[in-house]
Amino acid sequence: MRARPPLALLAILAVLPPRRLAAQSDLGLPTSYQNNILATARSPLYFQPWVPAHTGTRVTVALDYANTFELAYGAVAGSYVQDLELGTIRLSATRDLSPTTFVSADLPLSTAWKGGLDGFLQWWHGVLGIKLPERDLRPEHRFAFRGAFANGNSFNVRPRSYIGDLRIGAGWRFRPHGQLMGTLTLPTTTADGYGRGVVSLGMMLTGWSDLDPRLRVEGSLGLGWAPRSDAATRAYQRDVFGSVGGGFRWRFYRGASMFGTLWLATPSYARTAVRSLDGNDMAFDFGWIFRTKGGTEWRVGMTEDPLPSGPGVDAVFKASRSW
Repeated sequence: MRARPPLALLAILAVLPPRRLAAQSDLGLPTSYQNNILATARSPLYFQPWVPAHTGTRVTVALDYANTFELAYGAVAGSYVQDLELGTIRLSATRDLSPTTFVSADLPLSTAWKGGLDGFLQWWHGVLGIKLPERDLRPEHRFAFRGAFANGNSFNVRPRSYIGDLRIGAGWRFRPHGQLMGTLTLPTTTADGYGRGVVSLGMMLTGWSDLDPRLRVEGSLGLGWAPRSDAATRAYQRDVFGSVGGGFRWRFYRGASMFGTLWLATPSYARTAVRSLDGNDMAFDFGWIFRTKGGTEWRVGMTEDPLPSGPGVDAVFKASRSW
């Protein structure tokens, strides 16, 4: 990862003179999280957009529904499969303490199960001309979340409904276009194999600019830390994480906007010899935002994962409401 261009972009965005915000951009870009369970079980980082000043408490309810198929084998030994559907409802809230400071909290409620979208996605990929011969190696609608490693450790997780890790944060708007946010994630997950099991810390720097009254762009850098847990992956866990990302929001008609964010994160594991675990993670979110006259926002979108590349495709459908 090259840090210089993003750092230069953030520096420019932070010192630009403030411009009047377009009403339809009041709530900014949506927050974006990883959906790979093994990644979220380690890294405390995510795409953190600018948090505009707001009177009272801002509440967001978001639904992510992911169909995940990851099937990989190590060059010498080891294997990993994540074939499941994961539905997550996120309850988030932020509140200003002053014009420059705010606090936040986020709690996910998730269900991992065998799902029923395998057949539909197989048909849809066929329509698009995308060939996934690895899908033929596993039956449709059969849950699997397991791994085996060269050191002899292994895990095999069953379908569960669970409460995820609670994240609390505090932010500081230090310039008209600059924001620094720190987060503390607590190990509150109620199901083994789905959470970190340790306290983790994150720090994210965000900058923004309105290139036009209808077009906003943002950039973000992140640095995170998590001690090693007692999971089967302990020998391969990284404890320091980095991320870089950016996005835009374009209001094209009255209260209707479209958005896109691209986010790159460093690997959560090392030396597993399984490429999908040892590689960088990239996510591209895109979709539409509809803002009512009362200020409520509805968002719908999807996520594509260009990295890690390999025999698997993640399809993530997103919907949220903020007010």
